[in-house]
Amino acid sequence: MESLSLWSLCDIEHEWMKKNNNSVTISINNYRFQKIKSKQSLLEIMEDENIIVDYQCRNGYCGTCRMNLFQGNVVYFREPIACIPASSILPCCCWVEEDVILESCRAIVTADIE
Repeated sequence: MESLSLWSLCDIEHEWMKKNNNSVTISINNYRFQKIKSKQSLLEIMEDENIIVDYQCRNGYCGTCRMNLFQGNVVYFREPIACIPASSILPCCCWVEEDVILESCRAIVTADIE
């Protein structure tokens, strides 16, 4: 029987996640990364990726974290109170359910800066 290295196990797991839609691709201001679907808010996911996002309330009240959604879909776990255009989302109170393309002048990608 052939033994599997750690890398080949990771590759198998990655392919399984892609086939079973357990991961999503998130693109923010042309910075793209993959994330396993979770019940983290999009804001928390961005913070984990070292993306600095302007925010105030983290509850959908103020609209400070508003981003433009160009492709994909999010699901709100808390209905936002802030008034936002239909083409925008509030990452502080939504989950990512499928691949998304976002843009914001209030988001700074620091992942490449070190």
